[in-house]
Amino acid sequence: MRLSAITLAAVAAITLWLSDLSSAVVPPPINEFSDDNVPLINQIAGRKPLPPRPNNNQRLPANEFSDDNVPLINQIAGRRPLPTPPKPDNGQRPPVDPLKGLGIQQAPLPEQLPPGWKPLPATPGQKAGAPTPKNEVPPANAPQQLGRPAKPLPVPPVKAQVSAGAQPLTASAFKNVPNLFIEKEHPAGQGKSYTAFVRYKNVPGFMKCTDMMRLFDTERAALLDIHNADPVRLGLSASIKNSFVKLLGDVHPTSKDHCVIFERLNGISWSRFAEVLSSPQRASLFPSIVKQFIGALSYFHRLGWVHGDIKPDNVIISRGADDMPRVTIIDFDLSQKVGNRLAPTAGGTFGYQAPEEFTNELKGRFEISRQNLLDQYRRDSWMTGASIYSALQDMPPYGYQYNAAEQRYYVLSQDMLRYTMAKVASTGTHSCPEARSPNTSLVALMKRLMEPRAMHRMTIVGLNAATLEDVAKSGSKPANMAQIWAKLQLSVAK
Repeated sequence: MRLSAITLAAVAAITLWLSDLSSAVVPPPINEFSDDNVPLINQIAGRKPLPPRPNNNQRLPANEFSDDNVPLINQIAGRRPLPTPPKPDNGQRPPVDPLKGLGIQQAPLPEQLPPGWKPLPATPGQKAGAPTPKNEVPPANAPQQLGRPAKPLPVPPVKAQVSAGAQPLTASAFKNVPNLFIEKEHPAGQGKSYTAFVRYKNVPGFMKCTDMMRLFDTERAALLDIHNADPVRLGLSASIKNSFVKLLGDVHPTSKDHCVIFERLNGISWSRFAEVLSSPQRASLFPSIVKQFIGALSYFHRLGWVHGDIKPDNVIISRGADDMPRVTIIDFDLSQKVGNRLAPTAGGTFGYQAPEEFTNELKGRFEISRQNLLDQYRRDSWMTGASIYSALQDMPPYGYQYNAAEQRYYVLSQDMLRYTMAKVASTGTHSCPEARSPNTSLVALMKRLMEPRAMHRMTIVGLNAATLEDVAKSGSKPANMAQIWAKLQLSVAK
């Protein structure tokens, strides 16, 4: 039987197909995307193969991100290794500097005192030149001296609330201001602005003026934030706002002068309140004052503000309905709204400034640097502790020097104050006299707030509620409270 031409052609085609099939690529195994099949997949897809990996036999231990595996990880990934940091001699990890990168460094201390300072002269029973608790005294041209007891203390430098060369205001400047009547000009004092007792819109008030717009704007903005915010949303009582002076309004007698008008407070400063109290009375009454003040300051801090000039003179004490002291905080012209950022210091009062203000990492010198970025909340903590100290001791912790030989106080020069405070910041050790009080809970709180190193200092918001409650419970109402208020009234009348 002869095959047709069509049949022979079909047989030839089938034979050729079978030959091609026998030489075809074998398909990949079940796990077709296994690393072993990558060359085969590339061949089927017609792709160029990838460059070979580093030694794939190297395997990482179970903890693949361990520090010991960093060189191996770099090798596999093809990265250049980072330089190895030097290890301390003891083989431990180097300590982390919490201030690194924040613009805050502690300046090195000098080996000697500033020029012109010398040890105290010998006192009875003491060798000449022997160290004393505070062995630095001012040079011959020292500021005013004052005998002990130190009431009043020598006058320290004060902040200026008027520009240099500005003409002082008088009552005549307000004659065309509507709704304002000057009842009595108040002695403003050196370096301060014009102040007066007034009636504003027929309401008794107290007016403070400045030609520095920044101070005016700051105080007004701070008080508006305090009284417009809702403390309840922050978990606080709505009555906390009563611990801040109320804003009645503002007037501008000239194009350069700006005045804030506050409610008139019927009270005296915490410092004057302390003057008429005995040590046991202070131990009984101060816990209530401190609890009220810290509670109010905590609200202010939660709004993102810091006070910036905390001292007993800015805490007004008035008589409450229960005969106990009632606290009102005043003077917000050096406040700052800092939020969550570090900020330079806007100002402050001599003797109450925090140690970290006196470190200048740029020049390595002991001077106040407005460029230093500080934790202003912790600075407020320091000033709160220093205010407690001052109320207990009748003077701030630093800024004054007692010469035991002459039994007199001196105001420290700026150079000496810088040296003293920078040393406190660097060593973490206080050099001020120990604050003494029968109330150990109050003293313990003061010490926590006056921690010399800012990084370890407690914040006002961070204070435990139980701690404040313990301090409050440590106080009590004296049986002779009515006599204390009568004594205060006589003191104010003098």
